[in-house]
Amino acid sequence: MKKILFLAFLLSFSSIHSQVTCDSAKTKIILIGDSWANFAFNFNSIPDNLDRYGFTNVKMYSSGTLSVSGAITDDLLDATYLSNLQSEINAHPDVEIITISIGGNDIMAMWHKSMDSLQTDSVLNIVFTKIDSLITLIKAFKPNLEIHLPGYDYGNFEEVINTFSVPTAHPFYNRWNGMGKPTFLELNTVLNYAAKKFDKIGMKYQITSVNALGLMQYVYGQPVALAVAPFGTYAPRTVTVPGGNLNYPSPRAAMRVYFSVITDCFHLSEEGFDHFYSYQFKEYYWKYLRQKVNATFYSAGGGKDGGVSSTATLTGGNVTIGNSTATGIYKGITSFNTAAIPSGNTIFSSDLHLYRDNLTGTLPVFNKVILEIKTGNFGSSTALEFSDYTSVADKKDTACVYGTVAENGYWLRIRLPKTFHSSINKSGITQFRISMLDTTDGSVIYYSTGDSVNKPMLDVEYYNPASLDETFSIADIKLYPNPTNGNVISIEGLKNEKYEVSIIDIAGRVVVTSEMNVRQLDVSSLNNGTYFVIFRNKNRSFSKKLIKQ
Repeated sequence: MKKILFLAFLLSFSSIHSQVTCDSAKTKIILIGDSWANFAFNFNSIPDNLDRYGFTNVKMYSSGTLSVSGAITDDLLDATYLSNLQSEINAHPDVEIITISIGGNDIMAMWHKSMDSLQTDSVLNIVFTKIDSLITLIKAFKPNLEIHLPGYDYGNFEEVINTFSVPTAHPFYNRWNGMGKPTFLELNTVLNYAAKKFDKIGMKYQITSVNALGLMQYVYGQPVALAVAPFGTYAPRTVTVPGGNLNYPSPRAAMRVYFSVITDCFHLSEEGFDHFYSYQFKEYYWKYLRQKVNATFYSAGGGKDGGVSSTATLTGGNVTIGNSTATGIYKGITSFNTAAIPSGNTIFSSDLHLYRDNLTGTLPVFNKVILEIKTGNFGSSTALEFSDYTSVADKKDTACVYGTVAENGYWLRIRLPKTFHSSINKSGITQFRISMLDTTDGSVIYYSTGDSVNKPMLDVEYYNPASLDETFSIADIKLYPNPTNGNVISIEGLKNEKYEVSIIDIAGRVVVTSEMNVRQLDVSSLNNGTYFVIFRNKNRSFSKKLIKQ
């Protein structure tokens, strides 16, 4: 029986001749600022979390000249720095987000514990006026840029320095002494007040400030008594974020250690920065990268998700995909009630997200899976059953995946082929069946089901054709000059709609891409010849012919 089913699997695989092209990675994030930016850059904190959340088609860019240890806001306002930043923005035309870590060094250099509330407020106003100016200048480079301010977490000056062999010899002693040797409560209170100032800047510019104060306390806790007052302990995951406990520092376990003997007072370890940017992803990046989604559906659970193998083994506790040497080839089943999609709407794009729980064997390297969809359910019911393995699907194709699922806790994002959209059920259940393109003996990946905290998710973007501009006409869209022998062409007639614009050559290769609200295109890199300019948004797509001579 196992041999027959394995042969059936091979035959079904050989019948797939998909020409699915996966997205190439584009730089959409630029990281700039002080040492918190520099450490995050060197630790790959953002790229690692792009992988963790299934967005390996998105890249981050930074450099030692953009993320500078010890930088204050004046350094970023320097003409040379701003020129370098503008050059990098121009060199990365797909960039959408500038993440700015700045202000911490300014505050620690200017504030003293002896200051009253008015003096403290004056210091913070000076700092944030400069940050305000910096954001204004950056927005002038590219007005539609998203600005993200990740802020900081608490330091640990008092404990680290007072327990150092020679406190005055600690590298951070002068910084702490310059502030008047503030207690945890005194310094943490100022940082909390500064975070509220960040929020005000965010409201002014409609940018995102993510307050992560207290995160290291939440992650690590204080399992061993603090070496200085208040000398207490607390368990991990018992404080509130943002905010934490003002009477405590970030735990030593979260701080960077140099030469195995010197603990940093303000900068996190590589693991700490990974936690910090994982929180930034949960609160900002992941939401932004999925912002076009109209609805997110969570898998049903309750025995409707799981895995089924070629030897009739069911795994109701996990969506199981791979090849077990003991129980054969596994296909994962997920079930969603997608009835909330309005019946008159057209689906534009959709992604399936799976959360890795476990792995047996060696993790295979893959960028596609075999995906099948069923309007309604495989087998005789929505419940997981052996017939789900061979039940006929409505559609079957290879699908691009993003994310390496290198560790437990990583997400796999599967992009549904557009041909699948008509099979998503707008009046009930939609089921998916997922299997590997290539199976490696002993390698099985276990993903969460709808009964877990990290449920499989289906993101769907759709639109109502009846809401489209009835006066729209492709004939109204003009490229000029066309033909052109220049470096720039203008686009006329797009009205207020935003489009992703790309240029392809006659061989179908993409040679130019541009942002959503473009009204001019740089064609300086094009050789003489015939091209097609492709316009695409969730309402429509069309092309215009362009001749370069």
